[in-house]
Amino acid sequence: MNPLFEGGRPSKTFWRLRAFFNKQDDSRLDNILLYLQSFDRYPVMSLTTLIEGADKFNRESKWQNDRAEAKPIKKEEPLYNIDSFLEL
Repeated sequence: MNPLFEGGRPSKTFWRLRAFFNKQDDSRLDNILLYLQSFDRYPVMSLTTLIEGADKFNRESKWQNDRAEAKPIKKEEPLYNIDSFLEL
């Protein structure tokens, strides 16, 4: 891993990383932020691992929210009376 700062100044790695994140849309950056906030301590990971982990975290949290918000569908069966059935 290359350091982001060398001699108190931003390195080439810093500028590449900054350019990458500036090209991303806001929703992807929000997903990455939520993913990073889910950690107690930030692990060292590659950019690819970060993006894949954020996408997976977003899918799982979206699935859990959708499942929690889904209302069970009650299927109401019409009530039949045996007498009315025999009259047919």
